[in-house]
Parts: sequence; structure tokens; C-alpha cells
Amino acid sequence: MRFFKINKQAGSAGILALVILALLGVVGAGMVRRTSTEVDMSANYRNGVAAQYLAESGAREAIAKLTQDAAFVAATRDKTANWTSPVIGSDATSGTYRVTVVGSGNNWTISSTGTVGLANRMVYFTISLASSIYSSAVFCGPDFIAEQNTHITGSIGTNGNATFGQNSVVSGVVSAHGTVTTQQNSSVPKTEGVPLVDIPIFTIPWDNNSSTLPAPSWPLSGGNYFVNGSLVLGQNTTYSGNGASTIFVKDSIVIGQNVTLSGNIKLIALKDITIEQNMDISGGVALLAGRDIKVGQNFGKQSDSTIPVLLAAQGTIDVEQNFGKGSENFKASLYANGAISLGQGTKIKGFVVSGSGVNMRQNVSITYDASFADHTELPADVGNTVNIGPWSSYKSNK
Repeated sequence: MRFFKINKQAGSAGILALVILALLGVVGAGMVRRTSTEVDMSANYRNGVAAQYLAESGAREAIAKLTQDAAFVAATRDKTANWTSPVIGSDATSGTYRVTVVGSGNNWTISSTGTVGLANRMVYFTISLASSIYSSAVFCGPDFIAEQNTHITGSIGTNGNATFGQNSVVSGVVSAHGTVTTQQNSSVPKTEGVPLVDIPIFTIPWDNNSSTLPAPSWPLSGGNYFVNGSLVLGQNTTYSGNGASTIFVKDSIVIGQNVTLSGNIKLIALKDITIEQNMDISGGVALLAGRDIKVGQNFGKQSDSTIPVLLAAQGTIDVEQNFGKGSENFKASLYANGAISLGQGTKIKGFVVSGSGVNMRQNVSITYDASFADHTELPADVGNTVNIGPWSSYKSNK
């Protein structure tokens, strides 16, 4: 039988090598784990920064909507709106933001959460708007006076005082620089002592080269026309146009009774516009005066047009009774540098802006509609004052 002699020294060396390899493995695994953790931390930090940028982008979109979009202001006043952006970016930091806007009077609370991967960041703040002239059913300068049975669906702003007769109802808030006075059985939420708001001056868009334009021939075929004197539209006649048409009138415009204007027609007078009773509208019509506009009774009473009518004057607008009454589809907006007077039974879907005062006879109804708020003929809303509170940033758990 043959015997082998064990080399103790060699065996000890092998064991030592195994121990060293094991230690190296442990150290290597730790280093891999540490490196992986650092990579994850770096990715999380990167995603957190990207999510913060997205949250701020959503907040700025909300600010832009509230300061530039009168319809959005009206839609979110005392209401809540929210939306989610599409995916932004195409790399590892792509993500979305979700914005929530909660309105209360002239104040809005905005929260915007950006999400990238598992990282969520939120910004939260409040924004206050002075009464915008185009976000109210009525906005006027010195004073607002309404007789009994006035119904306003929307808000009212005035740089002076507001007075309401009995049985008056306002669905929004009356914001007055002065005082708000109501008589019995009226429901008129109010805020007094608000800051003054600048009401921009309306100027007719007169073409200095209009004298070279052709005279109008009915029906109009689109384009621009010029009348060297006054324009008289005789009674009991329909005047129509095909395509957008503008008539520049060097003097005044007189529209006889029972006249219908049909089509996309804009009448611009350097002086006054006088409209006799029972005028009707079919299509988008703008009547712009360098002086005053006087409207006879029953204007637009049978109108079937859902396209807003615009009446704007550098002077005053005086409307007799039943303006728009009897037509559920009739929309109209009135803008005057001077006073606006609305006769008994007036019914408007749109808004009224006066650089002076507004006087409403009894049974007037105005339902706010922002359809003409961005009309190119109207001056920009320079009176809108924005106050943005401090932003707070949070890590948001989703």
C-alpha cells in the first residue's frame, strides 16, 4: 500500500487563497451595490429636477390662461378645472404635468404636479385678478344704475358705485370701487373698495386710404367699400353680402325701420349711426361709430343668428326697449367710451363695457358670453391687474 504525505504548507496557502477570493467577492459585491445605489440616486435626482421643471411649466400655462383667455377666466370663476399635458420629451426625462385650477371670486388657487418616472414634484400658489373688463357681463367707469327686475348672469365691475332696484338678481359678484346699494328682494353678492381698473379707449379702425375704394353695390361681394358722405339704408329691405365686407362711411349711417342685414358685414362711420325700429340681423354684423350710436326698439328681435353682433362707439350708445328680446339665439356685445343706456326689456347674451356709466331700465337681462372678447376691433384689456402669491414646492406622492 502506498501513502501520500500531505503538504501542510500548500494546504494552508490554498485555504488562504479561498478566503482572499471570498473577501474580494464581498468587497466587489459591495462596490457594485454602492455603484448601483449611486446610479439610482443620480437618476432619481435627475428625474426630480425634470419633474420640477414640468410642474413649473404647468403653472405658467395656468397663469397664461388666466391672464390672456377671458373665456377661461369666466369658466373657472367659482369653479374647478384640471387638465393633463401630453408626454413632453422623448428621452429618460420625458414626463407630464397635471394642473388643477380652483376659482373663488377674483382669486384662483393653482396646483401643478410634474411626473418623470417615479419622481413627482408639485408647485402650489394663488393668483388674484382685478376685474377684467372682458370677464364681466358689465364693466363701466363712474357708476352703474339698474332699475327693478334686473337679471345678470355673470359678474359686474365698476370704478364707481352700483345701485340696484328691487327684485334684482346677479349670479356673480358685483365688484365696485365705491359702494353697492340694493333695494328689497334683491340678491346681489358684492365686494366694495376694489382697485380702479383702466378702461381702454375704443377707436374706430378707419382706413386713411378708404377714399380710393369703390362705392358699395348690394348685394356686397366681399372686400372694402367707401361712401363719400352719409349712407342711408332704406326701410323694409334686406341688405346682404357674400364674404367679409367693410363699408367706410365718411359721414353718418342711417338704417331705416324693418331693415335686415345679412352676412358678414362691418359698417364704420366717422360720425353717428342711427338705427330705426325693428332692425334684424342674420350673420355677423359690426356697427362702429366715431361718435354715437342710437338704436330703435326691437333690434334683433327675430334674429336667428348665433354669430355675435358688435356695437362700438367712441361716444355713447343709447338702446331703446326690447333690444334682442324674443330671440333665444341673439348675441350682442356693446362697447362705448361714453355712457350706455339700455331700454326696458333689453336681453343680451354677451357683455357691456362703458368708459362712463351704464344705466339699465327695468326688466333688463344680460347673460355673460365671451364670444367677442378677442375681437380684433376691440381694444386690448390693459386694465387687468395680476397679483401672484409666492410659490411653494413639494415632493408629491403619487
